[in-house]
Amino acid sequence: MENGVQQTPATTTAPSPPMPKVGVAVFLLKGSKVLLGKRLSAVGHSTFAFPAATWSSGKVLKSAQRGR
Repeated sequence: MENGVQQTPATTTAPSPPMPKVGVAVFLLKGSKVLLGKRLSAVGHSTFAFPAATWSSGKVLKSAQRGR
């Protein structure tokens, strides 16, 4: 005890490994045409982009392509 404060032993736990962040973009082509979407979010507002979604561990990759 130092200065009237009781100290507890520090516990150490192994840091968890960093999880990668994965993005999925889909290119839909029909002849010479390509599907683009107009962005509504604050990032890139009113610009055009390919349909995209994020993918997280445990999610089936095809469901990320569908945005689910």
